Amino acid sequence: QMSPSIIDNLAMVVDKPAMYFGNGCSTHELFAFTNGFITCDSDLGRDKNNRQLLTESQRWVNDRYPFASTRPWSHTFHFLALSHGPGALTCFDKHFQLFRSGEQPDVQDPTEKQILENIIRHVERDAM
Repeated sequence: QMSPSIIDNLAMVVDKPAMYFGNGCSTHELFAFTNGFITCDSDLGRDKNNRQLLTESQRWVNDRYPFASTRPWSHTFHFLALSHGPGALTCFDKHFQLFRSGEQPDVQDPTEKQILENIIRHVERDAM
């Protein structure tokens, strides 16, 4: 039996996390949600596509951030967001989209890229 897509459910949860987890939500609640989702798939005998997707995304995060390779992705993004729950969810979403689009783990972060472009533009403008 085909399982509902965890991607669709993640999109809804990340879009309105307080509706699902209440105030003060973070990637820890999202991690519990995803684990519950794949456990439900397993209990109901559904396909393993969701579990495989999450396993592959964890490997991608481990490759991108080797310093946190022994930690679940929820802890990594919570750390990167300096323990700011909403920031951790945004960080997760940004990275999950990079993973889903087929980017390599060492791809330049879009925020980093934008910051560097702005700095270069500012330096070039001042040099004129």
